[in-house]
Amino acid sequence: MTIPQHGTDARYQRGCKCGRCIAAHTARTREYRARYATVPDKQIPHGTRTGYGAYRCRCVPCKGAEAAYWRGYRARKRAGLI
Repeated sequence: MTIPQHGTDARYQRGCKCGRCIAAHTARTREYRARYATVPDKQIPHGTRTGYGAYRCRCVPCKGAEAAYWRGYRARKRAGLI
């Protein structure tokens, strides 16, 4: 198994937090989010966690889906299922 070079997002994902790797990860994240920012509103899957997270939609149905997920997650954690 080869270790990715410094200054790449792949190296950042493996735990390196040097300045070059952080910069590479930041750039890749900005590019990823910019792609979703250009998606027309009617193509966003409203009422889903994907709409909330990937598309950064903050409409009431998308916020509700995210909130419902975290309510369920916390309940499962309290019950010892996670």
